[in-house]
Amino acid sequence: MAPPAELFAGIDPIPGRDWALGQRLRFDPVYLRSKLPHDWMWPPELDALPGDGKYRALSRQDVFTIADRAAADDDPSSAAQLHVAVIAWGAGDSAQRIVRALFPLQEQGAPEKLAKALKVVRGEGALSGYRALHKRGSLKINRLAAGFFTKFLYFGGYDAKPAVGRPLIYDSRVVTALNKLDDEEWFEDGPSEMYARYIDLATDWAHDLETAPDVIERRLFDLGD
Repeated sequence: MAPPAELFAGIDPIPGRDWALGQRLRFDPVYLRSKLPHDWMWPPELDALPGDGKYRALSRQDVFTIADRAAADDDPSSAAQLHVAVIAWGAGDSAQRIVRALFPLQEQGAPEKLAKALKVVRGEGALSGYRALHKRGSLKINRLAAGFFTKFLYFGGYDAKPAVGRPLIYDSRVVTALNKLDDEEWFEDGPSEMYARYIDLATDWAHDLETAPDVIERRLFDLGD
C-alpha cells in the first residue's frame, strides 16, 4: 500500500531521522523519582538534562543513549533504568500515567524479565521481543501493556536487527492514526501478527518516502492526538 496523502500533508520536504530523534517531551524528575519502587532504578543520565522550572526535557536521542548503556551493561538494574527512562519520555507530566506505567516494576522479577527482553529484541528482532512481552508470553509482566513495552523494545533494539524489522512504538496514538489512514482494523495490545503488519507497513511507507521507519511512527503519533 502506498503512503496515504494525509500522512505528511502540508509537510515538505519529508523529515529525516533527526526529526524523530529530536522529539522532546517534558517530565517532572522529583515526582517520577518519588514513585519508583527502588531508588537504584533511577537512570543517572536524567540528572544532566536541561530543565525549565520543575520540568526537564527528554529527547528520543537521550533515551537511546541510556538504552546503549543498558545493552552494554547487560544486567537487570540497567534494564529497569531504561524502562524508567522510557516512562519519563512516554508518560510525560501526567501523574496518573506515571503511576500506572511504574506499576509493573513492582512485580517480583520484572527487572530480570526486562533484561531478558532486551536480549531477545537485540538478538532475535522486533517480533520475538513483542511475543515475549505480550499476553501469555514467556516474559510477560503484569500490567505492562504494548503501549509501553513497545517503547522499551524500540529504544532497546531499533538498530540491532534491521534486516528482520525494526521495533516501533505501538501505542494508543499510533493505533488511532492507523485507523484513520488505513482500511485494516487496528487495536491496542493486538496479536503479534498485527504488530508485524504495522512494522511492515511503516517500513514500506518509509522506503517509498525515503525516510526512516521511526519517522513514520512519530508522524502517526502526531496524527493520533
